[in-house]
Amino acid sequence: MMVQLANPIRLDKLLSFGSSTSKVNQNGVPIEDFKAMFFAWGGAWQLSSTQLLTLAGTNQAHIQVYVVRHREDWSGVQKCQFAGKTYQVTGIAQDSANTPTSYDLVTVEEVVKNGR
Repeated sequence: MMVQLANPIRLDKLLSFGSSTSKVNQNGVPIEDFKAMFFAWGGAWQLSSTQLLTLAGTNQAHIQVYVVRHREDWSGVQKCQFAGKTYQVTGIAQDSANTPTSYDLVTVEEVVKNGR
């Protein structure tokens, strides 16, 4: 998939990508934690009409798509953090080329705890 980003200045959000880890809190209860693997500048990406129809049956209020510079290896990436919120990475559409103008689309869904 080729993403056409006319102006890289749209990459104005610092996203932290990583995975889930488990740790024990002060009460001895295991909780899920975030372990950062790398940071990338990203920008909000508008979905096409076809993509919006595909998502019609989902809770779109918590789904966002970000465009980031192309990476060859996304293995192990499960979570994304931005602006104090944690997101589950639900999809990564990588550009097939590895050029200076290559970008990937990362679809994330906000992690909602206890139905909130």
